[in-house]
Amino acid sequence: MSNLRIFFLVIIFTVLLNSNSFKLEQNLSNKIEDIIMNENIITTLKGIEESEEKIIYLEGIYLQKDVRYNREDPKTLYEGHIVILLEDENIVFFYPPFHKIAVRSSKEIKKFENKKVLLKCRALPFMPLTLEEIKDMIAHIEAPCITELISIELK
Repeated sequence: MSNLRIFFLVIIFTVLLNSNSFKLEQNLSNKIEDIIMNENIITTLKGIEESEEKIIYLEGIYLQKDVRYNREDPKTLYEGHIVILLEDENIVFFYPPFHKIAVRSSKEIKKFENKKVLLKCRALPFMPLTLEEIKDMIAHIEAPCITELISIELK
């Protein structure tokens, strides 16, 4: 075999080895993240309180919620507001209900409603409010709240 042919084979082998090594490292990194994530899934209000506003994995049942103050007519009205029902029976709102982003798409609702989901998010044990929001409010919901949703998937 010529030196030039050996040289090219070595280069090809090196490239293949490095690309497979990168894939192996990436797969290993993903597996490690999955293991860590599964050990740190939050399913209770206490877990949210202890998360200190860090990005967390939150597991619960995806449900629609009627957030109106007066519920006279109709008795129940879903307008796209979502909560996650936790293992300890507490609920966590998707963003403060008076924010536009709190109203979820019908496509998302259809996919996840009444199903167990896993969210990668940031959550607070209380509903965050600004002074501007407080002065315009008639009532205030006191509940935990997701303030940043990174991803959501079926569990």
